[in-house]
Amino acid sequence: MLLPALKKTREKATSIVCLGNEKQISTAIMMYSNDNNSWLVPLRYTNLSTWPQWHHILETYDYIPANSTNPNWNEFTLPSHSIFNCAAKSPSGESQYWFGSKYGINVYFTDLLNPILFKKETSFTKPSSTVMGGDTFRGALVSWDNRNDIPNYYHVEWRHDKGANLFFADGHANWMNVTVAGQQIWY
Repeated sequence: MLLPALKKTREKATSIVCLGNEKQISTAIMMYSNDNNSWLVPLRYTNLSTWPQWHHILETYDYIPANSTNPNWNEFTLPSHSIFNCAAKSPSGESQYWFGSKYGINVYFTDLLNPILFKKETSFTKPSSTVMGGDTFRGALVSWDNRNDIPNYYHVEWRHDKGANLFFADGHANWMNVTVAGQQIWY
């Protein structure tokens, strides 16, 4: 009789740890922005390669703890202590992810063809409703809709009790179900 309650408690604790990770990531992005004339961290510094990704940039410049990312970005493993590693099980059963993160930044903040372009923090009219990133299926980006130019592995992954943890342009992070998440500003 206690087993279902314990399972639910464990899942809630995992969701809270994930939310804390996303809050740390959001804070790191805000610190980067403060140090870079309000520019948010770019997807990557060059459009000639896939490395370093945004989370490697945050680690390289000490905005997040050292050893949080896998230096081999194309491997599907992360240190268990990493703030980019969510312990929640994927609804699809998928255990791999790309580019060293189970979280992504909003795909609409960057130009996939020119990933060094990004937005300024000051460009958001409603930062508390503007999704900066969150739980993603695979990869360094996250998106809301099914646009043909965005691979489905960048979509939000609903891995926390039929919801997802998201972080916003004002620095806060929050769990949301699919209905509420869809009412937020994505682009």
